Parts: sequence; structure tokens; C-alpha cells
Amino acid sequence: SDCVPCGRHQWSPPGSHECIDRQPCREEDFVASYTRCFPGNNSRVRSWHLAHSSKCDPTLPGSIAAKAPETVACAPCMKGWARHDATGECVKCPEVGQMRDLKSN
Repeated sequence: SDCVPCGRHQWSPPGSHECIDRQPCREEDFVASYTRCFPGNNSRVRSWHLAHSSKCDPTLPGSIAAKAPETVACAPCMKGWARHDATGECVKCPEVGQMRDLKSN
């Protein structure tokens, strides 16, 4: 027999013999992505997107929408690294005898 497409609000994994109804999207169906840190102010933008593995349907009643992008603090640099003011990137402390001030990022 031929392969046939699932209905509009359904999905199926490869090799499946049946279609599965999609569910409304929930908060756990979304993942965050981040921009690079902005130079000089220790912040970045967090955006939310549907996870590639999500099988939800954002058009179904009861689905939640992705959260709006927001400005958040950059993640701290690793021990021995410091945030470069001009680029916003974490870099190794360049000189022997230097360390990262633990009160800063």
C-alpha cells in the first residue's frame, strides 16, 4: 500500500503505521536561544522557540505562545576567564599573575 500523509493536526514518526493527534503547545515545548553578550553591559537577549522535538500544534485552542524576547544577564565566565569589554566574549586572563575578580563577570 502507499504511504499517505497524516491529517493537519497529526504527526507520525518514520515507519509508523498510524497518525497521532498533536496536542496544544505547553511551556515545556519551548527552548531558549541567546544572542552573544553585548559589549560593555553584561546583557544578552533570550528568545523562545518551539523545540525541534516538539510535536505540539501552536494553532490548537489552548496552545500557549512563545514568550516575548527579553534582555537578561550574561552567564558568568568560567574560572580564570573574564568578559572582554569591547567584544562581550569571555577570554582567558591574558597575563601570568592575573585572575578574574569573582565579583565581576
